[in-house]
Amino acid sequence: MFCNRCGAQVMPGQTFCPQCGASVSELASGTTAVAAAATPVSRVQQHIQVLAVLWLIAGGLVVIPAIFVLTLGMTLPFSVSPDVPAGALLAGPLIATVVTIVLLILGLPSLLAGWGLWTRKPWARILAIVLAIIALFSFPFGTALGIYTLWVLASRGADDEYRAMAAAR
Repeated sequence: MFCNRCGAQVMPGQTFCPQCGASVSELASGTTAVAAAATPVSRVQQHIQVLAVLWLIAGGLVVIPAIFVLTLGMTLPFSVSPDVPAGALLAGPLIATVVTIVLLILGLPSLLAGWGLWTRKPWARILAIVLAIIALFSFPFGTALGIYTLWVLASRGADDEYRAMAAAR
Protein backbone atom coordinates (compact mmCIF):
# COMPACT_ATOMS: atom_id res chain seq x y z
CA MET A 1 0.00 0.00 0.00
CA PHE A 2 0.98 3.61 -0.44
CA CYS A 3 0.44 6.64 1.76
CA ASN A 4 -2.37 8.92 0.58
CA ARG A 5 -0.49 11.92 1.90
CA CYS A 6 3.07 11.55 0.62
CA GLY A 7 2.97 8.45 -1.61
CA ALA A 8 5.54 6.45 0.36
CA GLN A 9 5.18 2.67 0.57
CA VAL A 10 3.53 1.41 3.78
CA MET A 11 4.06 -2.19 4.86
CA PRO A 12 1.18 -4.24 6.28
CA GLY A 13 0.99 -3.91 10.05
CA GLN A 14 2.54 -0.45 10.21
CA THR A 15 0.50 2.06 12.20
CA PHE A 16 2.17 5.19 10.76
CA CYS A 17 3.66 6.15 7.42
CA PRO A 18 7.46 5.84 7.70
CA GLN A 19 7.95 8.94 5.54
CA CYS A 20 5.47 11.59 6.76
CA GLY A 21 4.03 10.08 9.97
CA ALA A 22 0.37 10.03 8.89
CA SER A 23 -1.66 7.43 10.79
CA VAL A 24 -2.65 4.17 9.13
CA SER A 25 -6.20 2.84 9.54
CA GLU A 26 -7.63 -0.59 8.82
CA LEU A 27 -10.57 -0.59 6.43
CA ALA A 28 -13.46 -3.04 6.59
CA SER A 29 -12.19 -4.89 3.53
CA GLY A 30 -8.93 -5.64 5.30
CA THR A 31 -6.82 -3.34 3.15
CA THR A 32 -4.59 -0.79 4.74
CA ALA A 33 -4.94 2.89 3.96
CA VAL A 34 -3.10 5.86 5.30
CA ALA A 35 -5.27 8.71 6.54
CA ALA A 36 -3.88 12.09 5.67
CA ALA A 37 -3.17 14.10 8.77
CA ALA A 38 -5.46 17.07 9.05
CA THR A 39 -3.69 20.28 8.12
CA PRO A 40 -3.93 22.66 11.04
CA VAL A 41 -5.91 25.80 10.29
CA SER A 42 -3.91 28.93 10.95
CA ARG A 43 -5.09 31.76 13.16
CA VAL A 44 -5.58 34.04 10.15
CA GLN A 45 -7.63 31.47 8.24
CA GLN A 46 -9.73 30.68 11.28
CA HIS A 47 -10.57 34.29 12.21
CA ILE A 48 -10.48 36.31 8.97
CA GLN A 49 -14.21 36.06 8.21
CA VAL A 50 -15.22 37.09 11.74
CA LEU A 51 -12.76 39.96 11.61
CA ALA A 52 -14.13 41.14 8.26
CA VAL A 53 -17.71 41.08 9.58
CA LEU A 54 -16.71 43.00 12.72
CA TRP A 55 -15.05 45.72 10.64
CA LEU A 56 -18.11 45.91 8.38
CA ILE A 57 -20.35 46.28 11.44
CA ALA A 58 -18.04 48.93 12.94
CA GLY A 59 -18.14 50.91 9.73
CA GLY A 60 -21.89 50.46 9.36
CA LEU A 61 -22.47 51.77 12.87
CA VAL A 62 -20.93 55.05 11.73
CA VAL A 63 -22.11 55.27 8.12
CA ILE A 64 -25.78 54.44 8.76
CA PRO A 65 -26.19 57.33 11.25
CA ALA A 66 -24.41 59.58 8.73
CA ILE A 67 -27.06 58.79 6.15
CA PHE A 68 -29.78 59.38 8.74
CA VAL A 69 -28.29 62.76 9.74
CA LEU A 70 -28.06 63.83 6.10
CA THR A 71 -31.64 62.80 5.39
CA LEU A 72 -32.94 64.47 8.51
CA GLY A 73 -30.94 67.65 7.89
CA MET A 74 -32.18 67.95 4.35
CA THR A 75 -35.87 67.31 5.08
CA LEU A 76 -36.33 68.94 8.49
CA PRO A 77 -36.12 72.58 7.29
CA PHE A 78 -39.05 71.98 4.96
CA SER A 79 -41.25 70.74 7.80
CA VAL A 80 -40.84 73.76 10.10
CA SER A 81 -43.18 76.70 10.27
CA PRO A 82 -42.94 79.48 7.67
CA ASP A 83 -41.92 81.98 10.36
CA VAL A 84 -38.33 80.65 10.47
CA PRO A 85 -35.78 83.02 8.90
CA ALA A 86 -34.09 81.92 5.65
CA GLY A 87 -30.66 81.78 7.32
CA ALA A 88 -31.88 79.18 9.79
CA LEU A 89 -33.29 77.10 6.96
CA LEU A 90 -29.85 76.99 5.34
CA ALA A 91 -28.03 76.22 8.59
CA GLY A 92 -29.75 72.85 9.07
CA PRO A 93 -28.69 71.31 5.75
CA LEU A 94 -25.21 72.85 6.05
CA ILE A 95 -24.64 71.38 9.53
CA ALA A 96 -26.11 68.03 8.44
CA THR A 97 -23.79 67.94 5.43
CA VAL A 98 -20.70 68.70 7.54
CA VAL A 99 -21.64 66.09 10.16
CA THR A 100 -22.32 63.54 7.40
CA ILE A 101 -18.95 64.18 5.75
CA VAL A 102 -17.14 63.79 9.08
CA LEU A 103 -19.00 60.55 9.86
CA LEU A 104 -18.29 59.17 6.38
CA ILE A 105 -14.61 60.01 6.75
CA LEU A 106 -14.62 58.06 10.02
CA GLY A 107 -16.75 55.12 8.85
CA LEU A 108 -15.77 54.39 5.27
CA PRO A 109 -12.24 53.15 6.08
CA SER A 110 -13.75 50.53 8.41
CA LEU A 111 -16.17 49.41 5.71
CA LEU A 112 -13.32 49.31 3.22
CA ALA A 113 -11.17 47.24 5.60
CA GLY A 114 -14.04 44.81 6.22
CA TRP A 115 -14.76 44.41 2.52
CA GLY A 116 -11.04 44.05 1.75
CA LEU A 117 -10.58 41.36 4.39
CA TRP A 118 -13.72 39.56 3.23
CA THR A 119 -12.47 39.48 -0.38
CA ARG A 120 -8.81 38.92 0.65
CA LYS A 121 -7.42 42.05 -0.98
CA PRO A 122 -3.64 42.35 -0.45
CA TRP A 123 -3.87 45.91 0.98
CA ALA A 124 -6.66 45.10 3.47
CA ARG A 125 -4.37 43.62 6.13
CA ILE A 126 -2.31 46.80 6.43
CA LEU A 127 -5.43 49.00 6.45
CA ALA A 128 -7.01 46.86 9.17
CA ILE A 129 -3.85 47.00 11.29
CA VAL A 130 -3.67 50.80 11.00
CA LEU A 131 -7.37 51.13 11.88
CA ALA A 132 -6.90 48.69 14.77
CA ILE A 133 -4.17 50.85 16.27
CA ILE A 134 -6.43 53.90 15.99
CA ALA A 135 -9.39 51.93 17.40
CA LEU A 136 -7.42 50.99 20.51
CA PHE A 137 -8.21 54.45 21.88
CA SER A 138 -11.98 54.00 21.47
CA PHE A 139 -12.83 52.22 24.72
CA PRO A 140 -14.40 49.63 25.13
CA PHE A 141 -15.57 48.27 21.76
CA GLY A 142 -12.90 49.86 19.61
CA THR A 143 -10.25 48.63 22.01
CA ALA A 144 -11.60 45.08 21.82
CA LEU A 145 -11.77 45.20 18.01
CA GLY A 146 -8.28 46.66 17.83
CA ILE A 147 -6.80 44.00 20.09
CA TYR A 148 -8.58 41.21 18.21
CA THR A 149 -7.42 42.59 14.86
CA LEU A 150 -3.82 42.87 16.00
CA TRP A 151 -3.97 39.39 17.56
CA VAL A 152 -5.10 37.91 14.23
CA LEU A 153 -3.28 40.02 11.63
CA ALA A 154 -0.08 41.05 13.41
CA SER A 155 0.85 37.69 14.91
CA ARG A 156 3.98 35.84 13.88
CA GLY A 157 3.64 34.54 10.34
CA ALA A 158 0.32 36.31 9.71
CA ASP A 159 1.82 38.34 6.88
CA ASP A 160 2.84 35.24 4.93
CA GLU A 161 -0.45 33.47 5.67
CA TYR A 162 -2.53 36.43 4.53
CA ARG A 163 -0.41 36.87 1.38
CA ALA A 164 -0.95 33.20 0.53
CA MET A 165 -4.70 33.55 1.13
CA ALA A 166 -4.84 36.70 -1.02
CA ALA A 167 -2.89 35.03 -3.81
CA ALA A 168 -5.15 31.97 -3.74
CA ARG A 169 -8.30 34.08 -4.10
